[in-house]
Amino acid sequence: MDDEPQVLLAFKTELRLGGVSNVVTLEDPREVSAFVNEHEVEVVVLDLHMPHISGRQLLATLAEHDPELPVIIATANTALHIAVECVKLGAYDYLTKPCEIDELV
Repeated sequence: MDDEPQVLLAFKTELRLGGVSNVVTLEDPREVSAFVNEHEVEVVVLDLHMPHISGRQLLATLAEHDPELPVIIATANTALHIAVECVKLGAYDYLTKPCEIDELV
């Protein structure tokens, strides 16, 4: 989930090159909750800075809905206190963009 199509394409390409075959990308954070409710999702990679719904809000919603769903934050924000906050909200991991392919996979 990222509001930048070029980031989504890069992540999708990197994940497929890393052996992950079933990758779905979404640009609008308002679509994520419904998608997760309607499909079997193994992991969510989520940006923090998006229009309409912030990544932090979406993280909290996803964690409340399914605390076992791994949510990985992938953002350009390198502030330690933001990473700590995300982990406290339920993030499985916190990656800074641009992510190394091995790190993302």
